[in-house]
Amino acid sequence: MTVALVLTYFAYRSMNFRTIMSGLAPEEAAEIVRVLEDREVEYRVTAGGSAIAVPASQADRIRIDIADAHSPER
Repeated sequence: MTVALVLTYFAYRSMNFRTIMSGLAPEEAAEIVRVLEDREVEYRVTAGGSAIAVPASQADRIRIDIADAHSPER
């Protein structure tokens, strides 16, 4: 069990994340985190809470999802 936890931890830490948004106000970051959590996307909040990173393989799609979630029609 301990070995599995350690392997999971290192797999998570080694995952390649890419910053998708930076220079965010706390309110903006919180709104984006809600979108990511609704879509069950892993994320990391960095730069003191003003930047958000997601797995690099999903970064482009997530940027589009966030733009769509914040479009004027919604």
